[in-house]
Amino acid sequence: MSKTPLGKQAGNIFAQDSVNCDVMVDDKKPVEATEKRGRGRPTQIKAWSKTTTVLTNDLIFWLDSLSANIRRNSGKVITRSELIRAFASAVEESGLDLSEVSSVDQIKNLLAQRLNNAK
Repeated sequence: MSKTPLGKQAGNIFAQDSVNCDVMVDDKKPVEATEKRGRGRPTQIKAWSKTTTVLTNDLIFWLDSLSANIRRNSGKVITRSELIRAFASAVEESGLDLSEVSSVDQIKNLLAQRLNNAK
C-alpha cells in the first residue's frame, strides 16, 4: 500500500493555491454564494491565495483582543485574518496613494493621520 503525501512537494511549493471561479471555498469548488459555511476560509467572490505573514506578539495580542471585544459586544466572531483583510481592503478602497512612501513608518503616519482626520 503506497502512502499519498500530504501538502505540497518540494517541486511545487510555489504553485498557486487558487483556482479561478466565481466563488471559492476550502476545497476550491464553486458553491452558491448564499450557502452557509462553518469555520475556516470564508466564501470569497474573488480568487484567493494562501499566504503567511509574520506579526509581532504585540500585534497578535492586539488583534486577538479586538476580536474578543467584537465577539463580546456583538456575538459575532471575526478572526485575525478577517481583520487583516478588512484593514487591507479599507486602505485599498480609500484611494490613498502609498506609491511614493519610502518606509513603513511613513505608511503608519499617513494612515494614522487619515484615520485621525476622519473622527
